[in-house]
Amino acid sequence: MQLTTGQKIWTKVNPVITTYPYLTEDISTEFVVVGGGITGTITAYALAAAGAKVVLIEKNMIGYGSTSASTSILQYEIDSNLKRLAALYGSEQAIRAFSLCADAVEAIENWVQKLDHDCGFGKVPCLYYSSRKNDKKWLHEEFQLRQKAGFNVSFLDKQSAHDKFSFPIQAAILSHAGSGYIDPYQLSHAMLQLGQKQGLTIYEHTEATQLESVGEGIQITTPNQFTIRAKQAIITTGYEAKKLIKQKIASMTRSFVIVTKPQQNPLKWYKRSTIRDTKQAYTYIRTTPDHRIIVGGKDLDLGGQTSKVATLTQDDPLSAKQYDALKKELFYHFPDLLDSDDLIQFQFSGLFADTKDSLPYIGSYEALPHCLFNLGLGGNGILYAVIGAKLLAQQLQGKAPSDLQLFRFDR
Repeated sequence: MQLTTGQKIWTKVNPVITTYPYLTEDISTEFVVVGGGITGTITAYALAAAGAKVVLIEKNMIGYGSTSASTSILQYEIDSNLKRLAALYGSEQAIRAFSLCADAVEAIENWVQKLDHDCGFGKVPCLYYSSRKNDKKWLHEEFQLRQKAGFNVSFLDKQSAHDKFSFPIQAAILSHAGSGYIDPYQLSHAMLQLGQKQGLTIYEHTEATQLESVGEGIQITTPNQFTIRAKQAIITTGYEAKKLIKQKIASMTRSFVIVTKPQQNPLKWYKRSTIRDTKQAYTYIRTTPDHRIIVGGKDLDLGGQTSKVATLTQDDPLSAKQYDALKKELFYHFPDLLDSDDLIQFQFSGLFADTKDSLPYIGSYEALPHCLFNLGLGGNGILYAVIGAKLLAQQLQGKAPSDLQLFRFDR
């Protein structure tokens, strides 16, 4: 399968921040984190900060997998919405899931404040809108649920939305807190730098080709036949972890992204909010510190591992069709934007996984003793990574966080 295609903004505008050695000997540790994307780096930092002896391994380069193709929108909203989550798991659990995401945004802000750079982090409102009149009733019901739960939200009708945005809106929920954006590549390396101060050890180009229980722990073997022994392995490899799980945990799609050059002309865009529509395969929009516009969506279902979408290349006409559709979304949302031959500076796609309820899988899996999982699948991947890292750190300290029940495999 073709994990990503095109020229990803994060690994293009950033030089390789740090390189790490590959494993050349047998080692032992307390915990080994498998996966060096944003989820793995956050998890490794959280464990090291809790006082554990931690090793992280990545089969390629840090932040060069799915992380490089992430739009990295941070928002407390969950794709399945509060009303649907409440129907599945009860109001208390649904509100808790939303609240954990809001707390995760604050956690990232606190981490960034410890650094000498901001990792492209910014806090903005988030807009969840529809251009269809038929959606107004249920959107207002969703707004009322969020407001009653204590979230800082406003309901926008056609007129009040027109005062803030330049595209047609029939109804919308404007959330004033719990949303933002970040550079995921910078954040991945920043978390490792913080982790190294706590004793974290990192290996790149070190693949876990075999995991097996040995005594009261786990042993990982690399292609060069070096081994890592640990009490527990924490798997943070996203959709690639599916091959370790017998049950179907997610469906796969390819998502497409375009990024403009920096925009200096003012746009009718309230506080540069993150934007998401209510369509099944929704469009999402964010800004960057240098005022680029990132537009993502036009997802295609994957099909099989050898399907056209799974093996899609950047020069395939289907890729061009999806990018053109995103450019139409760009001008639909920002009709005053000036077009030019160099307006779009980056176009890329990536494979992503989502779960039936849009929640992650965090915790143990019965068939794999001595393994824990932090799988931030879905549109809130970075925030789920933060939630999972905190919960697993608590669990490995001997605590029993009740929130793990919401994200268990057998829910």
